[in-house]
Amino acid sequence: MIQGGCRLSTDWAFRGMQALVLENSLLRVTLLPEHGAKIHELIYKPADRDFLYHNPRCQPRAPVYGVNVDNWWSGGVDEAIPTGHACSHRGEEYPYLGEVWSQPWRWEVIRCGPERAEVRLVVTQPDRPAGRGMRLTPPPIKIAADQLGLAVWQPETLRCAEDDPRLSGHDLFVVMAYGEILRQPVLALPRACINLHASLLPRWRGASPLQAAIRAGDAETGVCVMEMAPALDAGPIYLSERIPLDAASTLPWLHDRVAAVAADALGRFLDAWPDVRAVPQDDAAATFCRKLTSEDGRIDWTQPAVEIERMVRAYTPAPGCWTMIDGTRMRILAATVSPLPGTPGAIAIGDDGPRIGCGQGSLLVRQLQPAGRPGMPALDYLRGHRLPACVDG
Repeated sequence: MIQGGCRLSTDWAFRGMQALVLENSLLRVTLLPEHGAKIHELIYKPADRDFLYHNPRCQPRAPVYGVNVDNWWSGGVDEAIPTGHACSHRGEEYPYLGEVWSQPWRWEVIRCGPERAEVRLVVTQPDRPAGRGMRLTPPPIKIAADQLGLAVWQPETLRCAEDDPRLSGHDLFVVMAYGEILRQPVLALPRACINLHASLLPRWRGASPLQAAIRAGDAETGVCVMEMAPALDAGPIYLSERIPLDAASTLPWLHDRVAAVAADALGRFLDAWPDVRAVPQDDAAATFCRKLTSEDGRIDWTQPAVEIERMVRAYTPAPGCWTMIDGTRMRILAATVSPLPGTPGAIAIGDDGPRIGCGQGSLLVRQLQPAGRPGMPALDYLRGHRLPACVDG
């Protein structure tokens, strides 16, 4: 979540975890690394460059560390993800509605920039059961807002919410991946309502633009700041930022890159608003992507290896790519294209790992995840297991 639009200057690493350094303001970061790793919060104090670590998901007696950033400087430039606020711009009040994509490897950055915005209300989804114990868990945005002392509202739905006093009296709504289509009575409440959409509209309107861009082999994607409209992602565009893609682009990388670019785009918009003008989209050029399910990740081995490899990069970690082997689901976490031919679905074992035949070429599996077990290198799996001659079906 962001308050304001301060720019992050450098990134650095501590004990294998990445973080961001913010100049001339306060930075709070929640790290969400892989399962089993500790999750910390960073608080940056520019005066003495002290970092304070706190683990928000452990007991209150969780360890606290102090570190001098000069000892861990690694260079680079990045920015943070804009998610869920209500703000004011140059003294004007507006709400910011949003939800972060809360995969385990995702982390949120909260930035304070009172010269650009004052957060007045955070609107996010209700607490939901999560984890193996299905314990009621607040969304990350609520945790971050509570830490900043911001007002939080968690309605089950914003349908018929136009009469709620919490949504009145604002100048601007900012929405990013809120999880619900806002209806016209709500959109009409502020002076303006904008959405940060993770594609270069009108391409990839819909719920899964990151996955769609990688799977289609697009040369670039980006972030658009658009005026919200009743039709899906069809509003006029205020500004856009481009992100080049290549054959190594993965979903986690693109997710974090979009977060950085979206922060910059939001800052540019706030600097120009309300004088910035929106340009209508070309509806005839629109393409669409829908919400993905686990079934979308099932691999069709009659497809070319190039397309399946893009699918693996696009759908890992969510919704995941998988195939059935010996009656159980096997997830493919990483793979490369092999020019060697093969019968679709046939498994050949080589020194570099299992190779599965495709409609054109074959796929060399680098990492996999058996059902109920963590991911591992494919060669490690082969040391203790024997694969059949072909996948099921």
